[in-house]
Amino acid sequence: MQKEKLVPKRRFYDFIDKWKKYKLKELVELENGYAFKSKYFQSNITKEIVLTPGNIKVGGGFQKGKGHYYANEEYPIKKIMNPGDIFVTMTDLTPTAQTLGFPAIIPDDGNNYLHNQRLGKLLNYNLDKNYLFNLLCTKNYHSQIVNNASGTTVKHTSPDRILNSTVSIPQIKEQQKIGQFFKNLDEMIALEQRKIDKTKSLKSAYLAEMFPAEGERVPKRRFEGFADEWEKVKLGKKYEFFKGKGLPLNSFYEGSENPSIAYGHLYTKYSEIIKNVHLSSEDEGVLSKRGDILFPGSSTVPNGTAQSNAIMLDDIQLGGDIIIGRNYKNDVYTPFLSYQINSKKEKMYPIITGTTITHMYSKDLEKLKYSFPSFDEQVKISKFFESLDHLVIFHQQKLDKLKATKQAYLHEMFV
Repeated sequence: MQKEKLVPKRRFYDFIDKWKKYKLKELVELENGYAFKSKYFQSNITKEIVLTPGNIKVGGGFQKGKGHYYANEEYPIKKIMNPGDIFVTMTDLTPTAQTLGFPAIIPDDGNNYLHNQRLGKLLNYNLDKNYLFNLLCTKNYHSQIVNNASGTTVKHTSPDRILNSTVSIPQIKEQQKIGQFFKNLDEMIALEQRKIDKTKSLKSAYLAEMFPAEGERVPKRRFEGFADEWEKVKLGKKYEFFKGKGLPLNSFYEGSENPSIAYGHLYTKYSEIIKNVHLSSEDEGVLSKRGDILFPGSSTVPNGTAQSNAIMLDDIQLGGDIIIGRNYKNDVYTPFLSYQINSKKEKMYPIITGTTITHMYSKDLEKLKYSFPSFDEQVKISKFFESLDHLVIFHQQKLDKLKATKQAYLHEMFV
């Protein structure tokens, strides 16, 4: 039997010693949380936030906005987590246990994060903290947790199961070197995420100010050189609406030749502008034209038909249950309308029917009123928002590359 090599595939040049195997329980302790009463959860913002498994990202890391604001002060003081504490999730609602056992670190943001049940807090460890955190992000560790989990729809683990995981550990100096390397990488990832969030927030703010408020004829903010009032008209005065033709969902695969879109793709993949599409073996869909605006006529997402609309850049065949709007006067720069609709999604809610499956119809779209400035101002506004979208895409690509790099290094720098 071949002896296992307890050295990583990639390591810093000044380390040559073999790593040692341990049970995790030899290195750390794991404390379970407290059963906070759901009747004290509230929507009003408080500094007391009860943590949930949702506060841990897939692959590890803290995720804000997933806890419960807590109104009752009657809880054990020791269940207040400290900034820098590491905790892991012991319950996962996904069948594949995407977050089970993964770690997160409590941020130092002024909130009191409360240690809820089904979360394990790591205590009394002598390992480098950054090394330990990333060790718990590795596929080898996560596979052990998932393989020993119980449950089907909801996956569960326990402190004992987690602590019985087998891990390999180097000397403390190598731990520190590895830990610092991944800390730097995580900071780069966090920086790109902040850039994305900031750009998206900026876009939302401009969307609110660069289109007229209800009852107004001019927007709060506009480009220099434009002063005329906007014209408010029904969409039916600018666009004719019709539907695509049914394309079987099983005809969509990458080996075919016909660029096509089914209605479901609109609210799962696209936003304002369609560039990359699916391919279909069928060639009988209704062909779009450059500048058409599209809406999914049906959706399984609540208010889904109002959550996404997109414009075409190329001639592409459109499947059934896609509503196509075509500007027959050539006086609308369609990206402008798409941005305006997405900035005022609530205007479409009254025309959406159904509950589990929602629907929207051309005759109702025609009656909706939107505001239009001159064509030149439409183009100016659209190009501005397109530049913000391109900036988001640029940083998202950098973020995706950094995340992929981290996963590759996790695989190669741990045993």
